[in-house]
This record gives sequence, structure tokens and C-alpha cells, in this order.
Amino acid sequence: MYTVQGLWTQAREDLNVTTLICSNRSYFILQMEMMRAGCAAPGPKSLSLSDLGSPALDWVSVSQGMGVREYRPYR
Repeated sequence: MYTVQGLWTQAREDLNVTTLICSNRSYFILQMEMMRAGCAAPGPKSLSLSDLGSPALDWVSVSQGMGVREYRPYR
């Protein structure tokens, strides 16, 4: 989700930048930190806090809404 500000800046400043978004639909770093903190088997509620798949983010629509040209290599 932090990428949204970057897209907006690219459009506002008319920057010639390519942004690659790897949409893995989770904050894996948060899941990893839970494991490192000793939470070996987090419950469904805890796991849902690091899930970015529901609702799924449509990055193509988000970039279009910001005025950034988009390209999706596959669907």
C-alpha cells in the first residue's frame, strides 16, 4: 500500500520511472516478525491482519486513477 504515494508523485512530477509491483497480497514481514516474537502458530484473526488479499487491490486501476500509464503482462 505504500506504493500509492510513489505512483502519485510519479504522475504529479511527470517522472520517467518504471515501477514494478509484485502483488503477493500479504505483509510477509509482519508474519515473519510474529514468528520471531515466538508466535509459532498465529490464529486466523492474527493472520488476517497481514492479509492484503481481501479485498484484492487492483493496482492497474489504482495507477490509472493516479494518471500513471500501466501495463499488466498477464491476467
